[in-house]
Amino acid sequence: MNPDIGLVQKTCLPEQMTVVPNASIQAQTVDSSKANGIVWAQPLFASEVDGENTAFHVTYAPHARSAWHSHPLGQMLFILSGTCEIQRRGGEIETARAGDAVWIAPQEEHWHGATAHGVMVYLSVQAVSDGNATKWLGHSTGES
Repeated sequence: MNPDIGLVQKTCLPEQMTVVPNASIQAQTVDSSKANGIVWAQPLFASEVDGENTAFHVTYAPHARSAWHSHPLGQMLFILSGTCEIQRRGGEIETARAGDAVWIAPQEEHWHGATAHGVMVYLSVQAVSDGNATKWLGHSTGES
């Protein structure tokens, strides 16, 4: 079980160029301990090797959001469709729209999710440190 989102067994990245057809990766519902509402994730690349990246294609139903969490080496989000709400601990809720990119600094506690008005999809990339790319901290309510 992948502790990052509660999905697949982690491994290492392929040793050579690899094309992963979208149809070969089944979207799975993210564990309720890691999200409020319905969230589906497709694990594109998973790894437990320090310094390697993990990548996920993630879809949030309207008003769904992740639990508070952080990433030891930071996270990049690329918003593919919809509007993403994102908040760092102690900060204001910010908005990112389709085409926007978001950088979350290492160890920065945050959550992200869809607005109440529609589905939101992003591609996330985060690096592994000490065997994990994500530290889960508890459910968010949209408050810092």
